[in-house]
Amino acid sequence: MARISAQGRMFLLSILLMGGLGLLGLVLLEARLEVWVDDRLAEELLEKAQAVEASMSASTAAPSALADAMGAALNGRVTLIDTSGEVAGDSARSAAEVALMDNHRTRPEVIEAYTMGVGIARRFSDTLQQEMLYVAVPASDGGVVRVAVDRLELTALKQDLRGLLLLSLLLGVGFAATMSILARRWVSRDVQVLIAQAQRTVESGSGRLVLSGRRDLGALVGAFNQLAASLEGTVRDLAVERDRLGSVLEGLGEAVIALDADQRITLVNPAAVSLFSFIEPPHDLVFTDLLPDDKLAAFIGEVSGAESKSAEFTLPASPGNDRQILITATPQHQGGGCLLVCRDVTNLRRLERIRRDFVANVSHELRTPVAIVRLNAETLLGGAILDPVHGPRFVDGIYRNAERLSRLLTDLLDLSQLEAGRYQLSTASYSLAPAAAQALAQVQHKVEAREQQIVIEVSPRLRARCDLPALEQVLTNLLDNAVKYCPPGSRIVLRAVQAHDWVRLEVSDNGPGIDSKHLGRLFERFYRVDPGRSRDMGGTGLGLSIVRHLVESMGGRIGVDSVMGEGTTFWILLPSRKKGLLTD
Repeated sequence: MARISAQGRMFLLSILLMGGLGLLGLVLLEARLEVWVDDRLAEELLEKAQAVEASMSASTAAPSALADAMGAALNGRVTLIDTSGEVAGDSARSAAEVALMDNHRTRPEVIEAYTMGVGIARRFSDTLQQEMLYVAVPASDGGVVRVAVDRLELTALKQDLRGLLLLSLLLGVGFAATMSILARRWVSRDVQVLIAQAQRTVESGSGRLVLSGRRDLGALVGAFNQLAASLEGTVRDLAVERDRLGSVLEGLGEAVIALDADQRITLVNPAAVSLFSFIEPPHDLVFTDLLPDDKLAAFIGEVSGAESKSAEFTLPASPGNDRQILITATPQHQGGGCLLVCRDVTNLRRLERIRRDFVANVSHELRTPVAIVRLNAETLLGGAILDPVHGPRFVDGIYRNAERLSRLLTDLLDLSQLEAGRYQLSTASYSLAPAAAQALAQVQHKVEAREQQIVIEVSPRLRARCDLPALEQVLTNLLDNAVKYCPPGSRIVLRAVQAHDWVRLEVSDNGPGIDSKHLGRLFERFYRVDPGRSRDMGGTGLGLSIVRHLVESMGGRIGVDSVMGEGTTFWILLPSRKKGLLTD
């Protein structure tokens, strides 16, 4: 038996494909038509059922007579069902037959009518022995009106459509076969010419296709397969390089932006989109239009030669938030333009400033007590130690300033551990009353010496998640500050209240208050509202900074409210829940 040629196989394949698609279309269209006809019939039956229900309200006829009359008028089967489910009238049955019909309360369409307002069912009728479509609606008297038609019309329509589609399918396949034969004859000579030219083009890498000569179709397929393989390899290599470059750009923490000779953006990585808060990658837009800055424009315009240049700019990286951006520009020699690598150094510069301020403040805080200790020691060595009047005073000065140095070093150590995350806290649910009592005990002697009053308003049942020693330190520090800066006879209140998922602790006093210009910086290291008075009272300037770090390490927040001449309130919010669960 002779083998079928490639053209013959393609011909048979096309015929089979068209036949298969036609049969599939026939099945799908038939199913769709059935659904459409059912839906249309259901809509019509719903209108008829509603008409019957309206007629029942205005008619005094017996249910059986009314069902017969409405069935004849609407050209359908009308069934009236009373509240108990018994059939009161049916246009397809006589009054005697109606009396023998079973209870319809459990019919699907009746149940759905009571629950949904409209009941629709497609099923075989035992009474009429044929496939029926039912639509039921509740009646005003509590019963149900049901209208039904048989589905013989849909079956006939489907048979007619099936015959029409089969005829169309046969005609289409015949037409396609005829056109395929003609097309094969028309293009056969040209295809054979293309085979030879494609082969030579693949081998030489150049040339044009010229229609001359005849070859078998398999040679054409082989020639184009070779060309496709060569192109696939090239495209694959390019895709690998593209993906590698894309991965590098996406993984870089620095923002990378490529500009052409007109300073238009040709490439931008996600870090750059995030850094400058672009809504979307701004391709083909002028970079300096997006970030208008004369110094930046001049810097980019001066990039030339083979050397990179770096400069730092203050740019609006996001609305209302200027940042320090270090930009390194490298010229691109192919086509001009340059490559910008941008890094946000705002936090780095802030940390450098904090470090400078910290060194300056620590040096200043240490200088005074060290100088006093040294001066008093020199005085004692000079003979004052034998002076029974002045000698003890100099020794006391050395002791007090040594204590001050010790407190300062202890606070510095605690603060450094908190900032480095090495201060170990263990949070759990604790009653706040013992911590408040312990804090009061720590400052009680100062309170009595200054004839002040501390009131504790903390319920023993109130609990929060915290580290108990840390909370005691926080409350002690806040109470100690209130005692120091309030005049004798002042009243200080430590209270705690529940606030949704938080517990709010407040230390309030009726002291002189704090000017609003200082409130934003109270929790900074070494910041003092009145530096001279704070040092006279033995403060290190680190207490509130330590308090803030302790509260935040426990998952809470801290703030201060104050009115000059009326008093100050330091408040703390501590969580009373963990992972959405109530505390024990």
